Amino acid sequence: MAKKRKAAPAKKSSSAAAKPGAPSAHREVYVARASAKAATAAKAQAPFTITVVFLGGLNTAQKNAFKTAADRWASVIVGDLPSVRVDGEVIGCAE
Repeated sequence: MAKKRKAAPAKKSSSAAAKPGAPSAHREVYVARASAKAATAAKAQAPFTITVVFLGGLNTAQKNAFKTAADRWASVIVGDLPSVRVDGEVIGCAE
């Protein structure tokens, strides 16, 4: 039997206009964040956060699969990780 996902106040989903010329007129941002209690228990500086940006082309079920995966990783990795630079882009900056 599938577990029901419980909503956490730190998770958000929003829509905003994409850059002009982008394939989709709207983008959706979903944020999954580890619980502050778990991060504190792990002596982390900040809870781990995953931001998923949907630029279009996915149906609701596909987006929900990504959201579920982000929630799962945020429950496993509770403390924030250091930023890394990949191809000149900094990934993982704590906000």
